Amino acid sequence: MRTYLITYDLAAPEFAQPLIAKQIMQIGQTWARPLETAWLVRTELEQAELERKLGPYFDEDDALIILAVESGVGLVNTSVRWFPRRTRPSRPSGPRNVVTFPYLAAATAKPARNDAPHSLVMVPKQGNSRSA
Repeated sequence: MRTYLITYDLAAPEFAQPLIAKQIMQIGQTWARPLETAWLVRTELEQAELERKLGPYFDEDDALIILAVESGVGLVNTSVRWFPRRTRPSRPSGPRNVVTFPYLAAATAKPARNDAPHSLVMVPKQGNSRSA
């Protein structure tokens, strides 16, 4: 098993960052994330296989570096905590913590009191809002 440093720069991180993070957490046996876009991954995969798995998540304006770590890593103001491979169960097990609320289509928002303009309450509209 080898340890790789995977680091990258993204032109649009808000779109690709979650997908790349998810993929990295599933690649190796264990992973660590000492910096925002720097990962350490322990895996049986070869460097070319890592490039093949991660490459599709990067656009032409992004950059990816995969480097085999042969010895210890120097760290300043950060630490390394190893986590096991993250896998997603095929089905949720047990109760889920999702709560739903009914949507009142005929309601409008207005201030609750004149002295509290940032507090809103839902007040039904007058009359029927459905069109015939």
